[in-house]
Parts: sequence; structure tokens; C-alpha cells
Amino acid sequence: MDELEKILQENRNEIQNDEPHEGHFERFEMKLNSSSKSKNKVRVLQLFSGIAAIFVLALLAYNYNNAQQPESISLREVSPEYEEVENYYVQSISYKETKLENYFQQNNIDESMQEMLSEELKAFDNQYQQLCDEMKLNPGDERIVNAMIDHYQAKLGVITQILLKLEANKQTTDNHENDENTEL
Repeated sequence: MDELEKILQENRNEIQNDEPHEGHFERFEMKLNSSSKSKNKVRVLQLFSGIAAIFVLALLAYNYNNAQQPESISLREVSPEYEEVENYYVQSISYKETKLENYFQQNNIDESMQEMLSEELKAFDNQYQQLCDEMKLNPGDERIVNAMIDHYQAKLGVITQILLKLEANKQTTDNHENDENTEL
């Protein structure tokens, strides 16, 4: 250590008088700026890479879960006999719903009543979807199969009752109008 101090003492004037070359500070600042820009680029690249990796993992997990669970199971997947039952109810319900829509259009039924009926039918559909989800978890369970058939029967019964009530009300209204016209 003494040797180093001795060298520094002897060369003190030369060391203290030496200034950096011209433009040294500008070059130093440019190097600092360029290294910080490249570091920022690296950080942004790392951030995007991390986001992309998370997205890919989430997508893989989603696909894995969907591959593990089959799509909705309806009665037709249980047996051919249940497929016939389901086809009958689906066609009957579809026919009645079309008849109901036509009745609404022809008789200028209040929109609030139409919306209320639409909400009720959506509730039936939501219940059926829940049954399909249950069937997915317990394929072929007779209790669920019976509940699905009961659902179809109930929906068909409700639509039929609504049509009967609407037609009865229309007949009553028509009869009253005819009675009033004959009295005049």
C-alpha cells in the first residue's frame, strides 16, 4: 500500500491536471441514454412476453377443461326412445309457440303481456339448460331424464293454457261486441 501512496504523491500534479478529452461528457451522456433506451425496450419486451405467456396458459387451461366436459346432453343422447319423446315435445312446443306468436300479431295483444310471456318461456329454457348440465354430470340418470320429460310437459301445458285463455277471452269479447251491436 505504501508503494501506491508513493506513486500517487509523486504524480499528483499530473493526475490533478489531466482533464478528459473534449466531448467526453457528451459521449458519456449518449452512452447512458442509449443503454437506458435498450433497457426500456427489454423491459417492455419482457412485459409483453409475460402477458402472452399468461394468455397462452389461460387458453390451454380453458381448452383442457372443455375437452374434459362434454357438450350439453339432451334426451336424444340417452336413447332412441327418448329421442322420439324429445322430438315430439320439441315439435309440439314449436308449433304452439308459432301459433301464439301469430295470435299476438293478429289480435294486437299488449306488448307488456308478450314480454311477460317471453320471460316465462326463457325461465323454462333456463331450467331445461340446468337439467342438461345435470345430465352432463350424471349421464343416463333416470331422475334427470324424468325431470326433462316433465319439463317438456309443463312447458307445453303452459303454452296450451295460455292459448286457450286468450282464445276464450277473444270469444267473450267478440260475443259482447255482437250483443251490443244487436241491441242498437
